[in-house]
Amino acid sequence: MTCKLLVQSSNKSLKIVDLYFGYKDGVDTFTTGHPAERRIDNPLIWDDQEWVDDVFEKLELYESVLSVE
Repeated sequence: MTCKLLVQSSNKSLKIVDLYFGYKDGVDTFTTGHPAERRIDNPLIWDDQEWVDDVFEKLELYESVLSVE
């Protein structure tokens, strides 16, 4: 499984500030963007409430489609 991680050093420890499993038909691609567009370079992306809300709306849609099938 391929995964991209953005890791940041803070107070002598490392923390993952963003991650992405960019499969063509995967849930990450559907909810957070296509790997060609979804750059893993913003350590504050999950602090952007508008972006996070959009991700969770897409996730709910994704889950509703799965439950129908």
